[in-house]
Amino acid sequence: RALQLDAELPLAHQARAATLRMMARVPEALRAAETAVRLAPGDADNLAVLAWVQVAAGQTDAARSTIDMALPLYPIAPVYINNFEADVRWAARDNGAALAATDRCIERAPRYAYCRLTRAIVLFELNRLDEAKREAEMYRTLQPNASRASFGTFAAAPDLGGARLDVVDGV
Repeated sequence: RALQLDAELPLAHQARAATLRMMARVPEALRAAETAVRLAPGDADNLAVLAWVQVAAGQTDAARSTIDMALPLYPIAPVYINNFEADVRWAARDNGAALAATDRCIERAPRYAYCRLTRAIVLFELNRLDEAKREAEMYRTLQPNASRASFGTFAAAPDLGGARLDVVDGV
């Protein structure tokens, strides 16, 4: 509805991008996120949402570059941005930076389930299996009704989604 009222409203495009990304409609989400950034290129949230969508589209190098542009624009990054950063770093196979981002997230919000999930995945890939199992159990405690689908949907990058599912099966 916001886009009907003002097609040049960056926040409306950002919200549309996030919604479409969660619906696994990645190509549409990417167009909406790119539009939000075009309309307000200095908006950190627009850049962060674009990076999050780029990961889902399998554009990991672009996502890393985009999150690197977004992070300095935050005086203090919101917790969900630490989670976005962790997902980007993990997708780019930079597990050390991904783990550090989950640490920042969990330090500020210990019950932030998706940071726990990403942390479990990173620890699993680092072969720190006992820690990965504890994080996966914490995630399951926080999200007891989570389905396999909630462990990661990467419609345009199924190898990334598959890697997340490996953790569920492996710990």
